Amino acid sequence: MTALPPHATADRLAVVPTTADLLERPELGLRLAPEAAAEMLAKFEGAAAVLRVAALAGPRNSVQTDSADSHGGPGRWLTPDAAAALACVPRRVVYGWSRRADWRAFTHRLSRKVLRIEDQGFRRWLERQPPR
Repeated sequence: MTALPPHATADRLAVVPTTADLLERPELGLRLAPEAAAEMLAKFEGAAAVLRVAALAGPRNSVQTDSADSHGGPGRWLTPDAAAALACVPRRVVYGWSRRADWRAFTHRLSRKVLRIEDQGFRRWLERQPPR
């Protein structure tokens, strides 16, 4: 049996596993030092946020054959900037609207800082609004 370095204990890992190791064996995370666990968590949360956006964005580089589909098929998500451009309002107005109860059906907060708006639901909502 190999002796552990003075800063490592029997229940803590002396060598930090790679992200691939933790994906294969998540239980290894329980044996990380708090600093190493926090650093690894930050990496995973960043990757998770990007993967959520990718999963909700739909296929990229797809060829559109129908002009009606270019207005946003099911599953197309808008950024607040894109929604603001469609509605001809500032982005902050879109963030304000996103807190409305009637927006819950077509909005999704991926994280505290990432909002996505379903294109067709937004367009339907926009059509029902009185002109300004």
